[in-house]
Amino acid sequence: MLVARMSSSTAAPGRWQLPGGSVEPPQTGEGLVESDLACQAARELFEELGVDAGAEVLRLWAVTRGENGSVGLTYRAPLLSEPAVRAPATWATPATRAWS
Repeated sequence: MLVARMSSSTAAPGRWQLPGGSVEPPQTGEGLVESDLACQAARELFEELGVDAGAEVLRLWAVTRGENGSVGLTYRAPLLSEPAVRAPATWATPATRAWS
């Protein structure tokens, strides 16, 4: 499982969590389009971990609902070897490279 270390300026400094992001809710009467959400997930995976996986290879794994009505989607990416994941670590800051 890929996780990202939170920066010291977040609400959970020093903790590890799955990479993620948020999107604006749909306009009134419109629904969420899963293929668009998968594209967002692929973008976050690349931005936060440097892993370039297209949206077409991500699989929706879990859907959750938050207390405030938010919806969370968790996607699974294809398995990668440890060297393949660590190789593009040039995207990481020195603090987050400490684990490599």
